[in-house]
Amino acid sequence: MFDRTAGRHRGAGALPRRLGIRLAWGTAVAALVLGGCSSTGSPSHPGSPLATNLLPPTETRSASPSQSDTHPHGVFTTTGSLALARPIAAATLLRDGSVLVIGGVGSAAEIYSSETGDFRLTGSPVNWVVAPELVLLRDGRVLLVNASEGELYDPASGVFTVADDSTSNRGNGEATALLSGGEVLVAGGAGTGTVLRIADLYDPATGKFIQTGSMKTGRACLTATTLQNGRVLVAGGDDGGCSGWDNIFGSAEIYDPHTHEFTPTGSMTTARTGATGTLLDNGKVLIAGGVGDDGPLDSAELYDPTSGKFTATGSMSVPRASFTATLLADGQVLIAGGGSASAELYNPATGRFTRTGSMKLPRYSDAAVRLNDGRVLILGGVEADMSAELYWP
Repeated sequence: MFDRTAGRHRGAGALPRRLGIRLAWGTAVAALVLGGCSSTGSPSHPGSPLATNLLPPTETRSASPSQSDTHPHGVFTTTGSLALARPIAAATLLRDGSVLVIGGVGSAAEIYSSETGDFRLTGSPVNWVVAPELVLLRDGRVLLVNASEGELYDPASGVFTVADDSTSNRGNGEATALLSGGEVLVAGGAGTGTVLRIADLYDPATGKFIQTGSMKTGRACLTATTLQNGRVLVAGGDDGGCSGWDNIFGSAEIYDPHTHEFTPTGSMTTARTGATGTLLDNGKVLIAGGVGDDGPLDSAELYDPTSGKFTATGSMSVPRASFTATLLADGQVLIAGGGSASAELYNPATGRFTRTGSMKLPRYSDAAVRLNDGRVLILGGVEADMSAELYWP
């Protein structure tokens, strides 16, 4: 059995001490689903009893939100409930404005309708899924990166198909970034007994992963952010497979898709793993929170691609790890969760964080997606695994 309070301090902010709870939670849930216990690592993927049939699209959980333009701003409201529990959630906006949701333990995916506030079940991944990365491709399909396995979700059919396996034995903690040419960079992660330097490129035209350059430092739980110039900033992470107990990095590198090489750039002001990286409208990257040597961080910093340097910016109201950071239509960044129900806004013009409305429930390892109408859907996570809510900017 597992303790649903695991991964939170009993002190102020109810914050996770170490990132390892994310993987430990997934393993514990998998053990319950399979009716047994798992000592180390992720459950085996092939033959998962939960990754089989396409489920009926008529199964929904609903609670339609009001679409009134007069709705109060800066508040969270509840929306439909998820069909399945997702203590670890991943989500991405589809071309039609709906949201694909996945994650948990090998469970089927579901679709959220921003018009009705309903969730309906859709196809199941071919392989076992715990904490995937989702990337919307230019043709409207979604690439699911799950450790070493890649799958494609087709919104037209609601079916997942095997894409290809990456060239490296990635465990967890990899980072993905969509490149300007349409390829997807997959970097870092925990391999077999080590963290990886090797990166892969997924090419939708061929449906294959190919090996590209190697980072100077092997990293897990890093950030990967595509810059306005098409290059990718990878920063931070650790060498313990997202445990947070090992060496935490402050270094950063730039991936050039033209040369397929990583080159060092400036170092962060604070070493951090499991942080968020958000590209701002001004071209800079906001790196916030995560775990440092002494636990969760409230600090944040900005990367300037022009100078190649990081500079400290305002601090969050509370330390946060495994939280969400969502760029809003007005250029501000919504910061939410990380073991807390609180939320705040980062204003690039002032460099400050200010509190906004609080979520209905505290969340950790949840997912957030900005909808086409500007609202933000936040769903799942530890202790809020079947609920969802909307933030009204």
